Amino acid sequence: MFFNRISKLIQYTLTVTQPANGSITVNGKTGTSFVFDEGDKVTIKATPATGYKVDNLNVTEEDS
Repeated sequence: MFFNRISKLIQYTLTVTQPANGSITVNGKTGTSFVFDEGDKVTIKATPATGYKVDNLNVTEEDS
């Protein structure tokens, strides 16, 4: 008989503040909160509204 160790699944929450003059998508979806498993690939896209440009994109890390 063999036993395999069960690894604890580590998940991360990504919180997005949607801008007034554009949108931010995460893996192609618009929203404000996304949960990912450790190792997942995450694509963030900032799209400005017509007549606007992306001025900056702030990314911060916060442990909970």
